[in-house]
Amino acid sequence: MTFNPSARISCNAPCTSSDATPWPRSALSLVNGIVYVAYGAAIVYGIDLDAVFAEVHRSNMTKLDADGRVIYREDGKVLKSDRYTPPDIAGVLSRQPPLPF
Repeated sequence: MTFNPSARISCNAPCTSSDATPWPRSALSLVNGIVYVAYGAAIVYGIDLDAVFAEVHRSNMTKLDADGRVIYREDGKVLKSDRYTPPDIAGVLSRQPPLPF
């Protein structure tokens, strides 16, 4: 099997995302459920999930090479460039104010 990072999900009963890409309703429901549960868990533990996600995203973007391209290993795994910096989740959590509840 060859890894194809641009592959799209398709099904017989699609609904449409904002960019007119067909997505199965079950996949959208599943992803929404995961996000809902993740935010609920973050609230229970007093974590600002938006701030943590932003830090992980920042770190993931440093995996790109100097031209902004993803570096793939032969099996499709994304590799880290020499620009990579790990996420500082502990720092994000230490700077977050207490959540208002």
